Amino acid sequence: MQVCNGFDRYAKRLQELGFDSATVYGTMAWTYGGKPPGSRIPYGVGARDAIRLWRKKKEALTIPYFPTCSVGWDDSPRFGEFSSVAIDRTPDQFERLVSAARHFVSGAGKTKLIYIGAWNEWTEDGVLLPDTYWGYSYLEALRRAVRA
Repeated sequence: MQVCNGFDRYAKRLQELGFDSATVYGTMAWTYGGKPPGSRIPYGVGARDAIRLWRKKKEALTIPYFPTCSVGWDDSPRFGEFSSVAIDRTPDQFERLVSAARHFVSGAGKTKLIYIGAWNEWTEDGVLLPDTYWGYSYLEALRRAVRA
C-alpha cells in the first residue's frame, strides 16, 4: 500500500502504519505551499525544486519513495490570481526530469517506479497526450528518457 501527500508528520511511522512506499502527486503544485500566490515559475526551476523534494522525502522516510514527473502545472482554473504556474516548459526539459527520476530510483532496490503526473490534466497543463501544439513530442521525450 502506498501513501501519497500529507504524510510528513508520520514519516518515521509509515511502515508501522502499513505503508510500503510513498510518493507526492504534483511535485510542482506550489499553490499548496512553497511559492507566493500568483507565481510564474520557469519549468526548469520547478524541475530543480522537484528533485530537491525527492531527496528530502527519501531522507525523511523509512520506506521507499518514488518520484513523480510533472509535464507542467497551472492551477489557475481553480485558484485564479492566487495560482502558481509553471511557464516555459518544453519536451526536452520533461525528458531531463524523467532521466533524473530514473537516476534517482536506480539504487532503490528491486522496485524502480516513476510516476508521470498526469497524462490528461488539460485544465492544469499536465498533458502528455498528443495535441495540436506539441504533437507527440512529450510522448517521444518520455520514450527517449526511459530507453536511455
